[in-house]
Amino acid sequence: IMSNLSCAPPTDVDRLRRPDFLLSLVAGFIITGVTFYYAYLALCLIWKTPTYERTAKTLLSQLLFFSVMYEIFYCIEEFISFYKSIFDFFGIYQECIPLQSALDCTFRFKCLMGFTSGMIYNQTGLIIERLFATIFTEKYTNKIKLNIRVIVFWVVPLSSILTAYLIVWDDPLEGYVFACYVIPRQSILRTKIFLVTCFVLTLLVSIMALLIRKHNKKYEFSTRFKVSSRFQNRQAIETTNTICILSLFSSIFLFIYTVGIFVLLAVRPSISPFVFNIFVTYVYTIPFVAFMIPHLIIYRIRATRSNRMHALNGFAQVKQTQDEHINKLRVMWS
Repeated sequence: IMSNLSCAPPTDVDRLRRPDFLLSLVAGFIITGVTFYYAYLALCLIWKTPTYERTAKTLLSQLLFFSVMYEIFYCIEEFISFYKSIFDFFGIYQECIPLQSALDCTFRFKCLMGFTSGMIYNQTGLIIERLFATIFTEKYTNKIKLNIRVIVFWVVPLSSILTAYLIVWDDPLEGYVFACYVIPRQSILRTKIFLVTCFVLTLLVSIMALLIRKHNKKYEFSTRFKVSSRFQNRQAIETTNTICILSLFSSIFLFIYTVGIFVLLAVRPSISPFVFNIFVTYVYTIPFVAFMIPHLIIYRIRATRSNRMHALNGFAQVKQTQDEHINKLRVMWS
């Protein structure tokens, strides 16, 4: 037996040998590859579309970076589990299947927590920027935009790094774990607090996005014939729509994960380790948050283009008499 590694208990061995677990690993590899492709596609679309203001483009690009990096580190853990399953299948592990040291997992666990918090904090930063733009509409100059963009762009990753360190601040990280995404025993309480905080943040971001969208929609009609102001309002509306959808889906997945972890930890003494491991696999929804982010951004950009084309086509097909056109103008100006 390897002297510096601990052997997997029978429950973890059974988990590695379960066909559904192997299928989930293969599906994870596919999801990671698809995420890379759609993140690249989303990045190209973000910088090509005029719908988003430069600050939104920068922060959405940062959000894509966090989602891709999370998938990379999560894929590393899946690959380690996969080759252990293959080695076990061919009898290479004759005496035991080695687990990973919790101490050796420190860096990868911090990265997973950091990129998770980055995805959430980034959405919070996006809505804060939109809030400033909404409150200080007339005074929101390009210089202020640049300052806020720089502040949010750097505060988000720094806060994410700090969060990752705080979660395992005084944890001795003793023992061995199945994979590096497993929460260390003495960090469970702070991880719970972190998950609840992330869920509350995404929920608040969703509510704020809806309120800002409502305000900007109302303000859009008051500037009907001010082309520059109306274009800025349209940018604000599209950005808040995107943030709203992103935060809504994130809050749903985080709610499933948070409630699932709370329930599983509460009933853990009364259920078998086999059942616990099965449910842990299915309530771990953070990879789906990272997977959905580029898809939702692409959906919003394409939906906006489709709506614009539909409106233009409808406008082009409408034929009015001169009197009808004059009456319509009178109604608009009244």
